[in-house]
Amino acid sequence: MDIFRNPNFNIIGRRRTFLAISGLMLIISLGAMLYRYSRTGDPVPLGVDFKGGTLVYLKMAERPNPDALRDAMAKAGLQDVRIQRYGPEQNNEVLIAM
Repeated sequence: MDIFRNPNFNIIGRRRTFLAISGLMLIISLGAMLYRYSRTGDPVPLGVDFKGGTLVYLKMAERPNPDALRDAMAKAGLQDVRIQRYGPEQNNEVLIAM
């Protein structure tokens, strides 16, 4: 079964057209993002990749207690810790963003 009978496409010859389309899409998406966040006044949400920090994934033997985890983090001197459960509840998994 032939999907393409003559697979000779001049992709390199059309590179300027594709680069222009890609650049236009980039400008439109950045403009939409800036418009949305300038209108609402909210800052652009940055993940741990841009803020810096560490993500720790824990799987516990028993059901995790977020308050006890926060207290333990505060005793260790870690501030602004975000604790979040993920996955099925019976897996007892927790994500800690520091």
